[in-house]
Amino acid sequence: MRADALDRYLATVRDIEPRLTYLAQLESAAHRSGRIAELKFRTLEHEHAADELDTMSAELFAVREAIDELVRGLDNDAAIIERRSLEHPSHELNP
Repeated sequence: MRADALDRYLATVRDIEPRLTYLAQLESAAHRSGRIAELKFRTLEHEHAADELDTMSAELFAVREAIDELVRGLDNDAAIIERRSLEHPSHELNP
């Protein structure tokens, strides 16, 4: 009787073992799936941040170009004033 009970217990354990393995695999897959979803979300966040950086870089480039143009204009104005002062050293400048 005791041997029969042990045989039934062993058969039950052997029957349950593949199910437990399958459940463990499902749990592992769910964990990996969650991790994959998290990585995808982070990737989207990084792509969004990269887009924002591109936009900011373009805006900074435009500002730099505007400043360069302003400086070129000031340099041009300074050259005109200097040339006028050399051409008419005794007269006051009237721009």
